[in-house]
Amino acid sequence: MSKAPAKIRPFVVRMGIFPFDAIVFPGSSDAEVRRTLDGYEGMTQADHELVELASPTAGGRAALLSGNQLVIRTRHVPEPGDPELAHEVFHAVHFLMENVGVRLSDDSDEVYAYGIQHLTEQINRRLKPLPKSRKPGRVRA
Repeated sequence: MSKAPAKIRPFVVRMGIFPFDAIVFPGSSDAEVRRTLDGYEGMTQADHELVELASPTAGGRAALLSGNQLVIRTRHVPEPGDPELAHEVFHAVHFLMENVGVRLSDDSDEVYAYGIQHLTEQINRRLKPLPKSRKPGRVRA
């Protein structure tokens, strides 16, 4: 029988030059997310509704809240490379870019790619450390 993944507390990822932080909730319930977000000034009922998992089959959620906080949550603690996590990271970066006026196009796809890379790498570091042979920002062949 395999062990259940260890519980990981919510954590914040700084989004570099952008005026946003991403709050990541790996494997957190709606109640846990609500309790944590209640500690942020200006949280609204609409913000809470944005981050709730819409159905029992939803694997995750990404949202940009009214106070410019990005929230990424997953129903279960993901492993690095989890497809549901990749899905939510894309949404989070898309919300961030749209908010700063960058629309996805052939001229802007690189900034999207860097945002996805940064956010994914920071989340993966918290989920499971990178092997010593792999340095951050280097692509494996």
